[in-house]
Amino acid sequence: MSKTVIFGATGYIGQAVARQLVAEGRSVHLVGRDRLALPELAAELRASHSIFELEDPTQFHKLLMRPAQMAHWPGLFGLLAVSY
Repeated sequence: MSKTVIFGATGYIGQAVARQLVAEGRSVHLVGRDRLALPELAAELRASHSIFELEDPTQFHKLLMRPAQMAHWPGLFGLLAVSY
């Protein structure tokens, strides 16, 4: 069975998607930046995980070589609009 990689796995939508896929018996690999929440979620779901920033092209490329499926659920961060 192929593994689905879920980016933004510790966010609300990412967690919901991960939990649903696991409930359906699918294998997931969780990816996120939260060094505390991600390992806890991975243990709960019995899933593998990677902690890193997507801006790192080396890590991103390695991860892209693995899955047959991918989900990207990043949360909002930083400024959403510029005020003048």
